[in-house]
Amino acid sequence: AGERLPGVALLGAALIVAGVIVSEMKRRSASDGQSIVDEEENEQAVRKAE
Repeated sequence: AGERLPGVALLGAALIVAGVIVSEMKRRSASDGQSIVDEEENEQAVRKAE
């Protein structure tokens, strides 16, 4: 009890939450799920490159 998180940990947590929110906003703004298809194509291209 009484333990406190360092400022760097709180900053990191805030950046993670902001990243998730931005990611979700990008997915929802895409029309007809176009960004999801693009993500799948990018993943397949990365697998082929490996």
